[in-house]
Amino acid sequence: MLTELLPKSFEFEFGDSKIALRYTLRAFLELEKRGLNYADIFAKEVSGKTILEFFKAGLVHPIPAEKIPEIAEIIDFEKLWGYCLQAVLQSFPKREENIVRKPPSPNDEPFSFVRLRTLICDVMGKSEEYFWNSTLGELIERWSEYAVAMGYAEEPERILEYDEEGM
Repeated sequence: MLTELLPKSFEFEFGDSKIALRYTLRAFLELEKRGLNYADIFAKEVSGKTILEFFKAGLVHPIPAEKIPEIAEIIDFEKLWGYCLQAVLQSFPKREENIVRKPPSPNDEPFSFVRLRTLICDVMGKSEEYFWNSTLGELIERWSEYAVAMGYAEEPERILEYDEEGM
């Protein structure tokens, strides 16, 4: 279906409306400008202010600033924290269960956003807008597929599972 091509977001009900959260690199940049790190949402205890900042940064359709205090009074912060957590996790790269061994990259360096931006924008030829409006998971997945297709990386070794009962 064509809807599979739309950017993925985490949606939840709030009263009679739906709210969608999506943590792109732009959202994480906004959090960083406010003095927060994407890892702050995973702390054992998170303040209401931090939860609200994560909520505002991840909104797909911004809510008018005057409505935020109204939402803060009504919503259960524990629930909102859970929604933000799920949305952040959804934006991260997924580990494929059936990969046994991933071939080492010739330049296995620690992760760097600068390097990722170079790979996506300069090597793949994608725009800055594309980079900032994608989630980290989407960028890693797209680069991995591109690198294999272009011969920059080897295909990861996967376990093949067969359904013997269905044969």
